[in-house]
Amino acid sequence: LAEWATNWVPEVDLVATLRRAFEGVEVAAFHGGAIFVARARKASE
Repeated sequence: LAEWATNWVPEVDLVATLRRAFEGVEVAAFHGGAIFVARARKASE
């Protein structure tokens, strides 16, 4: 149900993917890491 309702793909490490794509990533985790809020910053060109 969670995958259908949220488009969640548990096999993907989203935080690691964000860190590869962006220069600066800040993550706040809640509920033992089950929920998180991420803010990413891309390097200026």
